[in-house]
Amino acid sequence: MQTYVDRRLRDRYRSKPIRPDTVRKEVATLRLTWNWGVSRGHLQGAAPTNGLTYPKTEQKPPFMTWNEIQRIIKRGGLSVEQEVGLWESLFLTTAEIEEVLDHVRKMTQPCFSMLVLTILLSCT
Repeated sequence: MQTYVDRRLRDRYRSKPIRPDTVRKEVATLRLTWNWGVSRGHLQGAAPTNGLTYPKTEQKPPFMTWNEIQRIIKRGGLSVEQEVGLWESLFLTTAEIEEVLDHVRKMTQPCFSMLVLTILLSCT
């Protein structure tokens, strides 16, 4: 199993490396399937997943407001990828969401406004 983990971590998907979290989920699926097989009498013993090692992963930054992200970027020293990562953790306040919706309402047709509202609500 460790050989599978190591090989899988070298794979790429859409030119990005497979993340350790993805491999952990795949191994968890195997463990669940294995345990099902044991409960039905098709397999014996515990799943061969104990003791597997995975590389440490970078944790995503916590959700931050627009102003917090702006302050961090103004300090400088970040790569473009790091800045993009910060914007991916953007948390809009209620007032900022209203501001976005007001702008969309002024600039688009009503049906598009509803689409944007639906998207914003699905992200919360």
